[in-house]
Amino acid sequence: MIVAALLATLATVIVGRRQRKVMVPAVMALASLPGTQAIFWLPTYPVNQATSNCRPTGWGLRLQWEFSDAAGGIHLPDPGQPSHAGS
Repeated sequence: MIVAALLATLATVIVGRRQRKVMVPAVMALASLPGTQAIFWLPTYPVNQATSNCRPTGWGLRLQWEFSDAAGGIHLPDPGQPSHAGS
């Protein structure tokens, strides 16, 4: 699915390259996709594997899991919030 998301977002950048209101958010989305994947695969996935996808109870793994969750929340905008890109 991530490959499809990358290709679709790249297509949006290419097709909308002459429309600033289209291209700027599409470039931001394209740039955030690899970061999102890195946040998941580097700190989060190993903790999920070590704990069988349950919330970790030991502080070492728990902190890694919590901080990666927070980083993912900071990295991605809330889709429920209105965009201010054109303001």
